[in-house]
Amino acid sequence: MSSIPKKRERCRNFTEEEKETLLVLVEQFIGLIENKKTDGVTTKQKNNAWEQVAQSFNSQFKTGSRTGAQLKLLYESLKKKAKKHKADNKVEAYKTGGGTYKTQLTNTDNKLIAMLGPQLTSLENAYDSNAEIDDIVFSSNDDLESNVESPASTIALETVVVPVEPATETFKTTFMNRIKSMKNKQKTRTNLEEEDKVNKSNLFMLKKEIHDKKLEILEIIKEKELIDLKSKELDLKLKEKSLELLL
Repeated sequence: MSSIPKKRERCRNFTEEEKETLLVLVEQFIGLIENKKTDGVTTKQKNNAWEQVAQSFNSQFKTGSRTGAQLKLLYESLKKKAKKHKADNKVEAYKTGGGTYKTQLTNTDNKLIAMLGPQLTSLENAYDSNAEIDDIVFSSNDDLESNVESPASTIALETVVVPVEPATETFKTTFMNRIKSMKNKQKTRTNLEEEDKVNKSNLFMLKKEIHDKKLEILEIIKEKELIDLKSKELDLKLKEKSLELLL
């Protein structure tokens, strides 16, 4: 008789306190955890860092043991949510023309933005206003050259000799030109958005001024109607007095 497989128990949801504590612990290793290298040594160092984070985390919370892998998944999920909430805020700000709106950012989001800064900011796609691409920018040609001359690249060049310099230079030139073009388009769009905000603000003030004037006119009309009513009442009383005198 085959045994029934044991159902895997679902882990308890993370509390807000646990999420904030995780970010405090991760911040101690932020340089290593956010390192973009994927070689064996760096990967091992990252795994060790997550195990240290898990050990410190579990020492503070006795409600259940969490592994480094689980905490890493939570951290990546929090980053995605913070990036989405930040983008949602930008949309809401644009809708209101820079006016007041309900922020989507949580305390955890603000902590992550303070920790990572530009890593949670994306460049806008010039061909799709709703799409985003990662903000990957080399500061100079030296950055590209340093990446080409990494140890792994040196070994590959020694093993197989391929004339890659012309292609690399062409790639760098094309890539940097595209980045400059995207930055210029971003600046133009930002300027247009700022100009649109000013125009909306001026239009709002003009509408408010017109509304206030209409209210003033209504008040004047009401006062005139009251004066007319009182005048009619006086005329009626005079007529009544005249009739009394005649009788």
